[in-house]
Amino acid sequence: ITSINTFIFIIFFQIMKKNLVLKCILNPIQLNTKYKETIFNYLKENYENKSVNAGYIVNIISIKEFIHNTICNGNIIIKLLCYCDVFKPSVGDIVNCKVNMIHLNGIFVSIYNIKILLPNKDNIFNIQNNICIYNNRNINIGDYIKVVIKNIRFDNFNYTCIGNIIK
Repeated sequence: ITSINTFIFIIFFQIMKKNLVLKCILNPIQLNTKYKETIFNYLKENYENKSVNAGYIVNIISIKEFIHNTICNGNIIIKLLCYCDVFKPSVGDIVNCKVNMIHLNGIFVSIYNIKILLPNKDNIFNIQNNICIYNNRNINIGDYIKVVIKNIRFDNFNYTCIGNIIK
């Protein structure tokens, strides 16, 4: 139970509630009595589980306000203030990540859809047959391990990170 509580604390500690301005594009036929539901579904489909400058949008909780709308090329473009759960990786964060791949040069892990490379500098991992032995512990694909983030890159609306495994 302690490891489960630690896992939950690590993950939820780093999810922040944020107000974000998001954009929705609708065609006129979608403006009917259910337009609010249509807009909310559009935002969920186009922004949830994706990265923006503010971080990785885990969940869109609600639309707080319609900020602006305009018509362009026959479509309605709406800017909205949305209340969201956002995870933004920071150097020094300790996160519980899923092992996706084990390679001679390191371990690839992820939290949400953010990829983190744990380089095998100085051969700190003993890797054989897709199994990593670290600190007298077997690490397999699909396992969860604690990682500290050491470097972050945000490019083309994707975060990628470098990290180190925590003993």
